[in-house]
Amino acid sequence: MKVKDFFKNHWPITLIVLLAAALRLYALDRGDPISDEVLYGFRAIGMLDFDFAVVQPTPYQLFNITVPWWVHLSFHDHPILVFLMQHWFMGLFGVNLWGLRLSSALFGITSVFLIALLGEKLFSRKTGIAAAALFAVNVLMLYVSRTGVQEAQVIFFMMLTVYCFLRAEKEPRWYLATGAALGLGLLSKYTIGFLVLPLGIAMLVWRRTDFKRWQLYAGALILLAFCSPFIIYNFMLYREFGHFDFQLFYIFGQKVSYWQSTPGKEIGSVGSRAAGIFGNLWAYHSNVLNVMAVAALLWCIARLARLKIITAELRRSLVFLLLLIASSVLLFLAIGPSPRFLSMLIPWLLLLIAAFFVASFETVTKPVFRLAFIVFFVALISWETFFSYNSYIAYQPVGTETIAYSRIHWDEHAWGFNRLDEMIGDVIKGKYPKYTIPYTYQFLEDVKTKSIQKAKAAGKQSAPYLFVYDDAQSDLATLWAVNRHSLYEGWPMIAADDFRQVVEEKGDGFYASQGFTDTYFIRATDKVLQNHANRITDAGLWAEEFFKTQKAEETSIRNHASDEAFRWYHFNTQ
Repeated sequence: MKVKDFFKNHWPITLIVLLAAALRLYALDRGDPISDEVLYGFRAIGMLDFDFAVVQPTPYQLFNITVPWWVHLSFHDHPILVFLMQHWFMGLFGVNLWGLRLSSALFGITSVFLIALLGEKLFSRKTGIAAAALFAVNVLMLYVSRTGVQEAQVIFFMMLTVYCFLRAEKEPRWYLATGAALGLGLLSKYTIGFLVLPLGIAMLVWRRTDFKRWQLYAGALILLAFCSPFIIYNFMLYREFGHFDFQLFYIFGQKVSYWQSTPGKEIGSVGSRAAGIFGNLWAYHSNVLNVMAVAALLWCIARLARLKIITAELRRSLVFLLLLIASSVLLFLAIGPSPRFLSMLIPWLLLLIAAFFVASFETVTKPVFRLAFIVFFVALISWETFFSYNSYIAYQPVGTETIAYSRIHWDEHAWGFNRLDEMIGDVIKGKYPKYTIPYTYQFLEDVKTKSIQKAKAAGKQSAPYLFVYDDAQSDLATLWAVNRHSLYEGWPMIAADDFRQVVEEKGDGFYASQGFTDTYFIRATDKVLQNHANRITDAGLWAEEFFKTQKAEETSIRNHASDEAFRWYHFNTQ
């Protein structure tokens, strides 16, 4: 088929996918990395399950000297596939925010086409197109697609699993694809496992005869094969330390003395989780779509209550969609309703809204009213596009929070950490550290040694630089902008509190006596995201006064709002 003919036959979905791509790829590296994406991307750089966490040590830290083969099959808190995807993309595009986030963006773009197929399979082609349009511009779908978190990948495999399952009713070979899709989803994140409930109920109610089909069991074997990495990992972890990984140990009620932070402490009671679902949908999702979702749910219940006026096929599709929604809610009651978890509910709500809208549209016969429906839908898509852009792409959103933009904006606000990362990158470009600070763990020393050997082979020049950073700034942002240069490149970067302790014990000239000729100090202002209150000391203020007395050169680092985010001090001893 020629491109012209394809566009003629599929122009609505083509335009929708292009819109989705523009929203997901434009200025993808704009927002600061300040959320959990840092914890995944930082470890994905070297496929190393370590992020300087003290309250949540990993098997790498527990073994230290000799790390066994099975530790490389998974991570202590999540399966391996999302880390692998980010590792591959950073290998292709560099260790930067494009490399970190691009896999999420591509999964998000592909999911637009996938929800169109789901809508067509469950209801009609019009419903699929309407759902795709809503998905393309939805703020939470944009959020997970522009951030290096797992949910864009999980949502893709979640919808792919359901689509393959629907195809399997008439073509049993699709059970094999269902097993593969669900297996890849579980290899991305365990939360996709909630699909077992609605799919299992659907099998028992509508497809009992399929339990005799060999394709179903072949699909189960494929599922098991894809899950084998984390199954082996957890088996070996239990044999070695007496517990499963960080997610499963909580589910099974195991006690692990060295994991001081547990999921149950963070998500509250069941009652607070239930209230949090509605509260977070209000704060983080589009309230226009929230209202439409309520209307669509009422419409769905009303249609199901009048069995005689709807077809058996429509009834089954609506019930199946309600099963998916209800199962998602049960998942949130178990793990908590954080915005990125809630994103897994959104595709099902958008499908229901699309079905409601198309059904209402088709009851209208007069051209003027049909035109009014179309104008309303175009206006809705236009508003949601603005709302999403204003929430998650614009440097500074306009209007009132929850009305003109989502609270999710603050998960990637441009505080100025990207500017700090650029400044550090400019200073160390073409160089490698002449002196390093020894690590406690041997595996970290091995990473550092390999990095320096690689830099020497590339012809880079040694530099006797020392970096000191303010411990008042966000620890997650610091992990990406500062500490990644320390772990993966060997640069000596120490917190101001540690620097003060050394200077007070060994004197002002200690680091100069060790050969460091240039010291750079990063002082965070109150315009940047701050660290947890219990981790902030007065060391940053002390260090700033210290470098001022040393006549260090001062430079201001400003964010995109022209606020002073950091003060950068350079002290040269020569």
